[in-house]
Amino acid sequence: MEVATADSITEWRDLSSARFVELECRSPVPAFRASIETRSLGRLASVSRVRSRAIGVERTLRQTRADARDDVLVTVQLASTGAVSQFDRVAVLTPGSAALYDTRFPYRLSMPRDGQDLAVVRLSRPALGLGDAAIRLACARALSASAPGMAAFGGYVTGLVADHGSVERIDAELGVVLGQLLSSVVRSAVGAVRPPAGDDDVALLAVLRAHAVSNAHDPDLDVPALARACFVSVRRAYAVFETAGESPGAFLRAVRLRLAAAMLRSSETASLSTATVGERCGFRDASTFTRAFRRSYGMTPSEWRRGVDPGALVTSSCAPQRRHAGTDG
Repeated sequence: MEVATADSITEWRDLSSARFVELECRSPVPAFRASIETRSLGRLASVSRVRSRAIGVERTLRQTRADARDDVLVTVQLASTGAVSQFDRVAVLTPGSAALYDTRFPYRLSMPRDGQDLAVVRLSRPALGLGDAAIRLACARALSASAPGMAAFGGYVTGLVADHGSVERIDAELGVVLGQLLSSVVRSAVGAVRPPAGDDDVALLAVLRAHAVSNAHDPDLDVPALARACFVSVRRAYAVFETAGESPGAFLRAVRLRLAAAMLRSSETASLSTATVGERCGFRDASTFTRAFRRSYGMTPSEWRRGVDPGALVTSSCAPQRRHAGTDG
């Protein structure tokens, strides 16, 4: 692995932004210095060894919008101490522990002491193979060296940064294994923090709803897929929604219909056909979309788009029909 160095915080900001994602960096020390060695593990993963003096790193909301990458990063603390902050949580890191963070959202890294020695793992979402809800639940939670799966994951990462050999085909396979090991750690961590039952049903319901709203456009998102993404059984998903007097399928359908109704009335999507609007809102075919929309809104998507008064439709359907001569009995 080639070593790249920075002799100022500005140089480090540019270097780390190129290796990971766009970042802001600052340091309390005047003579800042840092180095990084990166090993690519195929297109979907990499592992870097970072050594530096005290530093603070931030990914801002503006940067998440301008630099729209969706990688997941994991910092493994090899020496000194630090902290990872995201989603109103803070994970304090000591040697041997790690924390995960999602580059699609703002985060902060605080490394207040000199002698920082870190292994930073970058994995794309496909390599990790986990749903957004599980990733969010695992972010900014300290994974101690004794946490389930961490011994294998930490040892594997340490071995990768220590091994300076590289063969492209083998490295890609190593990246796959790295994703599997981290996925195992995250699943265990999420299992320990996700709401199990009882009063915590409210929190689990919020997670299920949030995932449904965020992914309603995906036609493959049905109740089993929603349950898998949130690490619960289908039966559990139904039970949690029942506490709110609804079903997961009905909630998902209502979200898609609200999204479609807004798109149909929006000038930005006026050029789209009603069938296309339905597709973009997660409906597999136009007839299913039209039937569901009519049941919910009392009119077809086309009538809704034209701004037809539903009262006029009722009046029209209830008006007496004119009889033709000779029809009286």
